[in-house]
Amino acid sequence: AASRSMAIRCIPQKKIKSLQSSFVNLSLIPKSIEKYIEFSDWIATILVKKYLETPAILSSLIDVILSCTDHFETLFVQCCIYRFFSIMNEKDFDKGNSNGYLLRRNVCLLGQLIGILTLSNNNPKNLRFLKIKNLLSYALSNGKLYGVVGFISSLLFQSSPFFYPPNPFTSSILGFLASISI
Repeated sequence: AASRSMAIRCIPQKKIKSLQSSFVNLSLIPKSIEKYIEFSDWIATILVKKYLETPAILSSLIDVILSCTDHFETLFVQCCIYRFFSIMNEKDFDKGNSNGYLLRRNVCLLGQLIGILTLSNNNPKNLRFLKIKNLLSYALSNGKLYGVVGFISSLLFQSSPFFYPPNPFTSSILGFLASISI
């Protein structure tokens, strides 16, 4: 499962300064997205980074994302998935050192965020960017299964009762995990 690179536009310094207040007060984000729609990918990337640095903003971040357009929500989930793949492919991801722990913690936080925006709202359409079975196969063959299972657990833990087994989506993932012998 190779990640697709995201081309993020270069944003002028004047606009960065005008957006700084939005990142301090998240309730200003929807208006900033409307005003600077052409930079919504950059805004989404900064919000993902801010969440990983300060996980306590989760509930307010979710409220803001859900109040934005469906397009921005999709873009935000894509940014989270892109960030997950970037972290997963770092050299220390599967190591037992403190950097490896921090990387795995970040992917669990991303799993939680993606799960809340998709599975907890019975809205899995944005998971089309994340092929979970292919991801598990890739992780198994590249020695990254330890961190990826944590990510998927965090993702599934957020699901609504609709996704509880015997739901075919969840059952197929759990069946695939059960078939792996370590």
